[in-house]
Amino acid sequence: MELKFTETSKGKQAILFENFMYRLKTESATTKIWQRVRKNCTGKLTTEMETNDILHGSTNHNHDVDKEKTQAHLLRQACKSKAEEDLTERPRNILITEAGKIQTDNVSQESINKVRKAMWRQWRKIHPALSKTRQEALASLSGIQPERSTTIIDTDVEHELAWMYSTTSVEYIKMSSFYL
Repeated sequence: MELKFTETSKGKQAILFENFMYRLKTESATTKIWQRVRKNCTGKLTTEMETNDILHGSTNHNHDVDKEKTQAHLLRQACKSKAEEDLTERPRNILITEAGKIQTDNVSQESINKVRKAMWRQWRKIHPALSKTRQEALASLSGIQPERSTTIIDTDVEHELAWMYSTTSVEYIKMSSFYL
């Protein structure tokens, strides 16, 4: 069976092998040592650094495979990354699409609700909370550094005004007023 690369819930490197999840414990110049995510489990794997081939491992586990938990984790990671990539897609549609790609027949409704919450938290990390007042909105606008140097944002908090314009527009106005 092949290794599947993923992340832990804390964003650390992890692999999935035979429906068991391992987290990266240590790295050397030639190998990586992976330890089971579940506490008190003795399973470990050693993989080659470049090819990720399994060199050796102790796959004796002191518990059974929890397929529901594994499938829910894969669904969660896929949905979180998709929610981060595509900001216009509705979470429900992301969930349906990703569930179709991953075998999710064992995933409970409780786990699906947790996936929805994880997607929301991921979205909130990227997007700030909405302003509740005009003053808050103006204050947040005045702190924005535009991505392109051609965009200018100007605010007047006292009169509750905000302008967004480009340097191209300013140059056009200057040229137009010259001919008036």
